[in-house]
Amino acid sequence: MSKKFLLGLGAVAGACFLISKKLTDEQKDKIAMKVDEMVLNGRDTALKYDQYARQFIEDNDLGALKDKVVQKAQSFSSDQNVSEALDSLKKATRDLKEHLEAAGQDLKAYHEFDEDTLDDEDEIIINHNDASAFSEVKKEAEFEKDHPTETFYPQN
Repeated sequence: MSKKFLLGLGAVAGACFLISKKLTDEQKDKIAMKVDEMVLNGRDTALKYDQYARQFIEDNDLGALKDKVVQKAQSFSSDQNVSEALDSLKKATRDLKEHLEAAGQDLKAYHEFDEDTLDDEDEIIINHNDASAFSEVKKEAEFEKDHPTETFYPQN
């Protein structure tokens, strides 16, 4: 779709260029006057419809509709249920913020530790004498290959 659009746009631009080269000055002036006339007519039409819209608003009293909407919004804001819901939301937000701050403090305290206070139990020791975990898994896989698991189904 976009290739066709670009191709069409290019064709129109090329045609306009060729036509502008072949037009005489007198023809260019006539075209410019027609375009100016169309723009002025469009502007007059827009102003006329703007006046129609303003007259419609005045005749149908849409200002009263605006007042009704404002009154309804004020009644909602003064409603007990709405104010309770907003208070509850504010309290829940405050509680969540306090909880997140406390969790952040705990996390910060957990990550801020001294290297000297680490226990030996937390250290990772690699023993070169024992078989590695990979070699143990390999041994189990070879054993499983030689001794496959048999599945027995109940007989009816």
